[in-house]
Amino acid sequence: MGERIEFCCPLCNKSLTADIDKNLTHILLQQDNKMYDICFSRIKGEKSTYVFHEGGATRAGEHADRYTYFTMSDEYKKFLSNNLHLHQICLYPFYIYRI
Repeated sequence: MGERIEFCCPLCNKSLTADIDKNLTHILLQQDNKMYDICFSRIKGEKSTYVFHEGGATRAGEHADRYTYFTMSDEYKKFLSNNLHLHQICLYPFYIYRI
């Protein structure tokens, strides 16, 4: 695979590297009044995306099985999501991306 890409908040310049793995980026997304935690690969050419929502977690991409956390049962992922708080807090409200 390729190099590791650095993603930062465009407003406060805080790193968006996920706490759970240095090879993942973590963002929050609000759509239709629902919040989603999204992690995706920082590695150029690696196709791995993970979406956390009320029902658990969804993964996508041909390399999505590389991160063992995301191969755990949905019940355990939901437990960890509720108790580990993967959020990286930004002081600006625009950090929550809306589509």
